[in-house]
Amino acid sequence: MVIGGSAGAIEPLRSIFARLPADLPAAILIVLHLGEGSKYLPGIIADDGPIAVQWAKDKAQFKRGCGYVAAPDHHLLLIRDHMRLTRGPRENHSRPAIDVLFRSAAVNNGPRVIGVLLSGYQNDGAAGLVAIKERGGIAIVQDPLSADTPDMPSHALAATSVDHVANPAEIALLITDLVNRPAVMAMSSSNMSSSNMSPPNKYDLEVRIAEGEILSSEGLKEIADPAPLTCPDCGGVLSQVKGAAPLRFRCQIGHAITADALLREQEDPLRGAMRSSQRLIEEHVDLLGRMAADARAKNRGGMAALFEARREEYHRTAQIIRRALSVPAATSEVEGTAERGQAVGEATSGAEPKRRATLP
Repeated sequence: MVIGGSAGAIEPLRSIFARLPADLPAAILIVLHLGEGSKYLPGIIADDGPIAVQWAKDKAQFKRGCGYVAAPDHHLLLIRDHMRLTRGPRENHSRPAIDVLFRSAAVNNGPRVIGVLLSGYQNDGAAGLVAIKERGGIAIVQDPLSADTPDMPSHALAATSVDHVANPAEIALLITDLVNRPAVMAMSSSNMSSSNMSPPNKYDLEVRIAEGEILSSEGLKEIADPAPLTCPDCGGVLSQVKGAAPLRFRCQIGHAITADALLREQEDPLRGAMRSSQRLIEEHVDLLGRMAADARAKNRGGMAALFEARREEYHRTAQIIRRALSVPAATSEVEGTAERGQAVGEATSGAEPKRRATLP
């Protein structure tokens, strides 16, 4: 079982672990976005529960009934019956990245994987849950209405059809029930056709990149098409990953970023450049106005008209920039209370995921 979270995920995680049985027949691998000063994290998570939690160790085998936390600045991968800690390329500026753990679990353990995504900013984990679903695993998302920071759960609901949406207490009950059921391959025909590549090979290269494999130009072309966009981590050219949900990109170095994260990355420098342009243009408008007035005072009507025409042209340009800057910064389609409610509603209606699952 794999769990990911970021801002606001500690308390939900503690609540889940406090309710899990000591004889849980599964190992739990955890990625949280935390800084270097989180050395007491395993103890904090396990404090109220019967399951021991420790830092994950590279190449160590995991044991049932134990929890393992990714070390700061290291990706955590699940490779068959053991763990890997690597310093592979960052994804969405994060290392460890939730997508890396989820994707590796999906590739190596398929329908035996349960993925749980908790509270957090932006959309790390959404692509990983898509991989888990495509490989027949089970996806559980914290109810955005119960999350301190609902971005991650909301993005996951927008990216794929998850199996369960629940609060932390309910997630613990779901886990306890699901780990005692036999794994069933549940990959749908729609998942099978969602990519140009066959599902068994779709994510293998990305897992190897996270393990540290050097990405060749030909290798990148297998999974992505070049795009006229710049990697914010290294300045290289980005390529759009084929058939990816959510929309995401990789560069030649291997850095990965979703379209939503890239949009946010571009927003500040773009708006800064627009403000600088607005200031310069408005100064130009003022200067041209002064030059027109000076020309009229000297009975140079032709020059005054020319300056006035140029002044009006620059004035219109300044107004366009001013209106553009008045629009709120670009956000994802699932942000905001109304959008979150709509995402939950869509994900839990009809034959879609259960909002409050009733366990047998």
